[in-house]
Amino acid sequence: MGRANEAFEERKLIEFIARLNKINRQLYNRVLVDYYADHDIEHNNAVNQAETEYEVRRDIYGEDALAWSLYRAAEPARALPHIEAAIRFGTTDARLYFHAGMICAALGRSDQARRNLKHALSINPHFQPILDDVAAREYATLNSGHPSQYAQEYANVQR
Repeated sequence: MGRANEAFEERKLIEFIARLNKINRQLYNRVLVDYYADHDIEHNNAVNQAETEYEVRRDIYGEDALAWSLYRAAEPARALPHIEAAIRFGTTDARLYFHAGMICAALGRSDQARRNLKHALSINPHFQPILDDVAAREYATLNSGHPSQYAQEYANVQR
């Protein structure tokens, strides 16, 4: 949105809250993991925190946080079983299906990716300001018959 200073302040706040949680021995860093993964930064840190929390809290949002951080760390194959577990109950949450769609797209599973992205956009086409356009673009690309840019990027990382 072009508000870099505000974004930087938000990141500092999220990281401060995470430090407080650590000091207070609270295990709830999903917000920080999601922030890092959504902004495509701090990949190793995000994966490590997601794995640590997942060991304690094995619920669908723990599965999702781990899957999303693994995907952003260019490990969609490791992310797949976690995102499949995250959506297994059909929870009405656009973010879950967006993450599933992007992971499937990276693995070249176009039909699954298209279904998941369509479902995410039908639940809420404006589920997150920084990523809802990504969902719409990827869905359009998959429907045009062209290969997903994310599958191509993943293939390049694997070389």
